[in-house]
Amino acid sequence: MSATKPSDSFVTSCIENHIQVIAYNRNWNIPTTCSVACDHKGGGEQVAQYFYDKGHHNIGIIKGPDDSFVSQQRCKGFINHLKTLGINKISTAKGSFTYEGGREASKTLLRNKKLSALFCADDTMAFGCLDYIKNNTKLKIPGQLEIIGYDDKSVAEWISYNLTTIRQPIRQMAKLTTQLILDYIKDPEFEPVDHLVQGKFIKRKTTR
Repeated sequence: MSATKPSDSFVTSCIENHIQVIAYNRNWNIPTTCSVACDHKGGGEQVAQYFYDKGHHNIGIIKGPDDSFVSQQRCKGFINHLKTLGINKISTAKGSFTYEGGREASKTLLRNKKLSALFCADDTMAFGCLDYIKNNTKLKIPGQLEIIGYDDKSVAEWISYNLTTIRQPIRQMAKLTTQLILDYIKDPEFEPVDHLVQGKFIKRKTTR
C-alpha cells in the first residue's frame, strides 16, 4: 500500500512477483493495481456549488503546492465547476498547505475588497487565513466573507475556528483498503478495483 506514486519499474516488479499494490488516497490509473481514494475533485465541486447556491460571484481560492495530487484535484474540481456555472474570474493565491502560507495568501486575496467567498484547499491554510482576518482586518466571518476548508482536521471544530470544511472519509477508506488486502490474501488473482469515496460537507460557523 502506498500514498505516493512509486516508479513504474517498482509496480512492474511487484506485479511480476504476484504482489498486489494498493494506491491509498489517490488513483494512479494503472489497470493492474487497486486504489482507494477520497473524491478530492468532487469535494472541490461541492464547495463551488455551495458558494454558487449562496449567490457568490466574487470568489477566491488558496491552493496548495503545485506538486500535490490532492491540491490539484480539489482545485481542479472547484475551478472547473465554477466555470460550468458561468463564473470564470476566480482570485487565486498559493498557500503551500501551511498555516503561514494561509496567512500570506490571505493578504494577497483580500486586496480584492469585493471578495465574498474563499475556498482553502486544506484546513491548515484556512486556520492561518482566519487568524489573519481576525487580527488584521474588520471583516466579519461569515457575514462579509464565507470560508471553507478541506480535510476536517481535529482543530477545525475548536470554538476559535469552527471551520466549515469537507471531511475526508478516512475510516471508510481504511476499511475498504483492509478489505482489499483480505480479498487479495483469499484470492491473489482477484480483479483489481478502484474505490472513489465521496467527502462529507461539514457546516460550521465560517459559512452562513
